[in-house]
Amino acid sequence: MPNNNEVEARLLECVDRGLDSLGQQTKRVIFWHLERRWGIKREEIPKRLKDFVNALYSMFGTGAKYIEKAIIREMNARMGVSADYDSLLEAVCEVMAPESRPA
Repeated sequence: MPNNNEVEARLLECVDRGLDSLGQQTKRVIFWHLERRWGIKREEIPKRLKDFVNALYSMFGTGAKYIEKAIIREMNARMGVSADYDSLLEAVCEVMAPESRPA
């Protein structure tokens, strides 16, 4: 089983690829807003996943569900996570060790 640092690196890759579905410029704008408005740096997303998801819903409203599903699809392709999840937080719990799961 991969250690948490490896899981976090793979999760960040899935976030990047999931956001790619919106286009490179949009992805850059999202990262800019995450850092400026919510204080979430790109590399902090795996450790601040709940904040990240809340920020997405603040930015996109119910449209954030599309972004969650895009990230989950990437997790399915790269990490073997079930694509049936509707919640990114639930999907991440499948691959994280119990002591490091998002609160």
